[in-house]
Amino acid sequence: MSNKITTIRTDLICPQCYNITTIQRIKGRKNSNLHKKKLYCYICKEEVNQIEVNDIDFLLKKLEFLDQRTSKQEQMYYLVKRAKRRK
Repeated sequence: MSNKITTIRTDLICPQCYNITTIQRIKGRKNSNLHKKKLYCYICKEEVNQIEVNDIDFLLKKLEFLDQRTSKQEQMYYLVKRAKRRK
């Protein structure tokens, strides 16, 4: 019997420099989409509230086709689009 722990990939986006950092999370401890996590950004050289995105491609498609976005959704669409371009 193996004791392998199932992990999933999660992307973190820095809202200042739009850098995407990937971390691994245990499947049972997955946070909600757009959760904020305070981590050190190696490009900004400071601790910032990075935004956790479970599936960045799905989020971009979902936000792209919303007819009437709220201001928060509009900001998230802009953030994800900038981060994807930077990759």
